[in-house]
Amino acid sequence: MTYNPALSALVAVTTKTADYTATTNDNIILCDASSQSVVITLPAASASTVGKQWNIIAIDTNSGTNSVSVAPAGADTLNTSSSGSTTTQWDSFIVTGSTSSGWHSVTPAQTA
Repeated sequence: MTYNPALSALVAVTTKTADYTATTNDNIILCDASSQSVVITLPAASASTVGKQWNIIAIDTNSGTNSVSVAPAGADTLNTSSSGSTTTQWDSFIVTGSTSSGWHSVTPAQTA
């Protein structure tokens, strides 16, 4: 097998220490909740996001004191729930746009 750089895609990696609304340009969002809880709000699922994927990772939760949460926009759902949250360092949400009104997440973190 040979490496073909033309098939390689760069992914956007960003670190957030406060609440943030994800955009379709984001790919990996590292959440540092060492000082305060962080909420990542997903864009509206109806905004041409079917198939779009984000990896949201809790890189620090201040020993479980603060949380990293993922919240869908408006009435959208995340695995049929209103949000997901973790206080465990290195937990991650792999979120994929699945319908025009919801998101699916494969994650060790619990949805609320």
